[in-house]
Amino acid sequence: QNAVHKRKRLLLTITDTPLVSDTPTGTPTPFLPLVVEAQFISVITPNPDAVISPLTFATSVKGGLPEAPSTLFRNPIPRIFASFSYDNMTPGAQWSAVWYRNGEYIFHESYPWDGATGGYYYSECISPANGWQPGIYTVQIYVGVDFKRAGSFTVEGDAPTPAATPIPTARPC
Repeated sequence: QNAVHKRKRLLLTITDTPLVSDTPTGTPTPFLPLVVEAQFISVITPNPDAVISPLTFATSVKGGLPEAPSTLFRNPIPRIFASFSYDNMTPGAQWSAVWYRNGEYIFHESYPWDGATGGYYYSECISPANGWQPGIYTVQIYVGVDFKRAGSFTVEGDAPTPAATPIPTARPC
């Protein structure tokens, strides 16, 4: 028996390799800023199985639930709530909400959990130092130092200009 061998011709081609790849490389897991962690007062270990639902944003809440939730807000805005449901939380364990605008820190709240083990909760941010400037805002929720959930919303329109405080003038006696 004769074995028949077929030979394939191998063609080599040279291709340019781009210096920058358009392939997503993934994003790092958010981390709790040290300035927030340094303020922890709780010594109770949080439950690692605590879960936080996707965040919902609104300018008002009723019974812990957002009223007219949205991801787009137009100035003037007095405050924004980041609402969520939760389960497996440990009462007394530290939790934190960190607020950013365009990636820059603007506000945080962090204290021992004063809710139940499951239910609805929210973080509230009243007008930041310079008002609600246009941009993309992100809120990150942590249980202890463990990142649990983040959500984003957009603010459009210029923040209202603060009312000028009259400067007292000297009057002749």
